[in-house]
Amino acid sequence: GHDAMIGCLVYSPDSRWVATGSYDNTIILWDTTGRCIEEWVAHAGVISCCAWSPDGTVIASGGSDGRVRLWDARTFCLIHVLGYEHNNPYSLFVHFSADGRWLASGGCQVDCCMWDVAAGKLHKVLKGSNSFRTATFDPGSTRLAAASDGYKAGIWDIETGEPLVVLQQRTKRVSDISFSPDGKLALSGSYDETVEIWDVRSGLSIMSLLGHTGHVYAACVSPCGKYIASASYDGTVRLWRTRDGSCLVTFVEHQDRVRHVAFSPDGQTLSSGANNGT
Repeated sequence: GHDAMIGCLVYSPDSRWVATGSYDNTIILWDTTGRCIEEWVAHAGVISCCAWSPDGTVIASGGSDGRVRLWDARTFCLIHVLGYEHNNPYSLFVHFSADGRWLASGGCQVDCCMWDVAAGKLHKVLKGSNSFRTATFDPGSTRLAAASDGYKAGIWDIETGEPLVVLQQRTKRVSDISFSPDGKLALSGSYDETVEIWDVRSGLSIMSLLGHTGHVYAACVSPCGKYIASASYDGTVRLWRTRDGSCLVTFVEHQDRVRHVAFSPDGQTLSSGANNGT
């Protein structure tokens, strides 16, 4: 498949396909048997993030050229190029809202931008959101959780762009953040080697999941809400039980730092991507 590091990994909403973006400038569409279905050069530089629209018709991608591109997920033709002037553009995340109306993007020294997907235009820049590393929408498409370079994370109102809650400050960078399926909890992975579960109303930590011996680069909650998966620079993927934080299994198949992990929307499979392109 790819000739360089995996920059991103996402499932299609129907769980039939997996899209991966790489530092080799390409996106590959796979079926769940691992067969390559389509490959195309998507950016002039590194591809560091991608997302699938909830209706399965659009794939968004971003990277080191500072532009977000929207692709037709059936024909793989370019639909829109979303641009916003930055001093040092580098997109680290793109995420669709659950209703498909909005797309959030941002990155290193880049504001967190809200885009109107249908119009292909900028809707709003979230206030106080410069240089954010990761962000994701809640299930109701009304809030956005985001984490910054300054070891801070919080919840923003999508319509107004105003901050709602500041999550308890971390001692090291938060690399990934997501909501639980019911929107009551937030989950973060951090360079302090922990996975943290937060109450989104109070902003307080409920539980720390301990066990990784390297940076936790990605973490996500299963569609049923009962499980958490985390990917780490220690070369492992761990599966945890949400209720009590116990580690159920540690996957050791990767031979390099693991940067990405994702549950399929139907909750039946778990996929991961590493620095060596696997």
